[in-house]
Amino acid sequence: MNWIKALGIFNIIWALVNFLLFIGSQLGYVCGAILGVFCLMSGIGILNKSEKMRRRFLRWSITLGLLAVLNQIGAMDKGLPSYIRMSAMDVVQFAGIYILFPIIVNFVILTRPKVKEQFRQMATVS
Repeated sequence: MNWIKALGIFNIIWALVNFLLFIGSQLGYVCGAILGVFCLMSGIGILNKSEKMRRRFLRWSITLGLLAVLNQIGAMDKGLPSYIRMSAMDVVQFAGIYILFPIIVNFVILTRPKVKEQFRQMATVS
């Protein structure tokens, strides 16, 4: 039960991080903002133990994460000012820290058999 609450809070905090990255990137990190909205919705759904939100997160998080990474590739353009431009290594580090890390944490916790069973029990009770 504590894993579910911790994961829901983690997703809400991670949504705030994505929103701050969106604001700090001169509004160029649009897919990250969409990922942030998705993390916020899934965090609230996970705190409410919604089986539907658990499945939706497992289904859509990889696609949205990939879109967020592809959104960062545009920041490697040589025509951008040097303080905005990212190198390939910056994109890899950014993707690892801000996109892959939360997705992996969610997959590790949400696919555990004990956690799946808790979500199913809540779905049958509701």
